[in-house]
Amino acid sequence: MAECIKCLMDTEYGGSIRIDRSGLCNQCIDFVKNVRNRTKSGSEGEQALRKIVINNRQRHSNNEYDCILGISGGVDSCFLAHSAVKFGFKPLLVHVDNGWNTPTSVGNIEKIVDGLNLDLVTYVLDFEEFSSLQRAFLKASVPDGEIPTDFAIQVLLWKAAREHGVKTILTGMNYFTESGHIPEWSYGHSDWKYINAINEAFGDRPLNSYPKMTLPDLFKFTYLRNIKRVSMLNYLDYERVAAEKVLVENYDWEKYVGKHNESTYTKFYQEIVLPSKFGIDKRILHLSDLIRANQMTKVQAKEILSKDFSSSASKERILIKYILKRLALSESEFQVIMNDKNQLYSDFPNNSRYVSAIRAIIQILRKFKMYPH
Repeated sequence: MAECIKCLMDTEYGGSIRIDRSGLCNQCIDFVKNVRNRTKSGSEGEQALRKIVINNRQRHSNNEYDCILGISGGVDSCFLAHSAVKFGFKPLLVHVDNGWNTPTSVGNIEKIVDGLNLDLVTYVLDFEEFSSLQRAFLKASVPDGEIPTDFAIQVLLWKAAREHGVKTILTGMNYFTESGHIPEWSYGHSDWKYINAINEAFGDRPLNSYPKMTLPDLFKFTYLRNIKRVSMLNYLDYERVAAEKVLVENYDWEKYVGKHNESTYTKFYQEIVLPSKFGIDKRILHLSDLIRANQMTKVQAKEILSKDFSSSASKERILIKYILKRLALSESEFQVIMNDKNQLYSDFPNNSRYVSAIRAIIQILRKFKMYPH
């Protein structure tokens, strides 16, 4: 085992993490290599973004909206909405309700909608069917329990774009604070074959209404229908703390503890299931991103890691009881799941080779300025 001299990555976290002779991990090396191609900063970023806005208006001259923007109530998506309007986009906000929203997330969405006077479309997933898929992922003992939500959001953003004749999807993904990825920790964001395989093996009902998108569908949306995803925050000097301050001051936005804890299930999964069953602390990934972006020191990150998650033992028990009740799982069934042998996506049918190839092609297109950052 070896830890990167800059960030928190360690070779014990999977074969995808490698340390070179200088002591740097491959993710830190890749960040330095790619950050100029993936991001723009300062006046250069603003100028590039304004060009995108102008070109986007020309593509949507007769449309009420010129982009689709997914919103969860979290800091990234809310700041994205704020910035989109500031730079002249006319977004249609899209929210996917998977049944696990917190009052904080709902309130934050309402504040952004009202504060910016934007329209909102909400897709509500069939909870009986969706929770069945979540149970299937738990029973499969793979660390990808958030994939059913992430995949559905992605598909429904494409659907909204198609339904409203929009050619641009603005996303809150950004290379500054989300550059790292460990496949052994999470896989399947674009892989319907993998999701369907998990459901067929461990699900108790067919996925009739759950959003679906195959790789040919992805190709069709991206190239034939020419729908582009733009990671707008890559054109801004995005800092999470500064973004929170803007949202609080302008919209009375409410902070929450933890990355993506605007979802009750995410809090349960990242603070209980992943650490206890898989030995995975997602904070390591998130904090390493901030270290690479010079938004935090390694000493500060280790100080955060030295502390337990925000929930006390009693609150943790209440959270577990609430989640299990909604998932229709008994405590004994949950203990069996927690004690079962862990597996990876590679143990099930998947399209990882093709997904990797598509991402590689997009990287090349970005390098030659043929695909937005």
